[in-house]
Amino acid sequence: MFGYRPQVLASARQRLNAFVNNPSRHAHHAAKVLLKFKLLEQQKLLFVDFLEWARRTSYFQQIREAFFASIPFEDWVAQLTAELERSAVARRDGDLILNA
Repeated sequence: MFGYRPQVLASARQRLNAFVNNPSRHAHHAAKVLLKFKLLEQQKLLFVDFLEWARRTSYFQQIREAFFASIPFEDWVAQLTAELERSAVARRDGDLILNA
């Protein structure tokens, strides 16, 4: 049914191994995915509301407590959001964060 070329599978395995070997990298990626899914759901939010949603989301908090507790919460979310912007999957317009 699926006809993946060997190099595609090798690349996927390499990425999975990188996550297995570096749990904080995997957690970082998971946190960005949670933020992106919220943007997909809402399409646009005030950044303060985006931040509050993240603060109230228990799984997001679990990731932070396990891997990123030393970073102030607002700074961490701002950093993740900036990475989403650099990846062109989100954008800012003043106080709004928008799905891209």
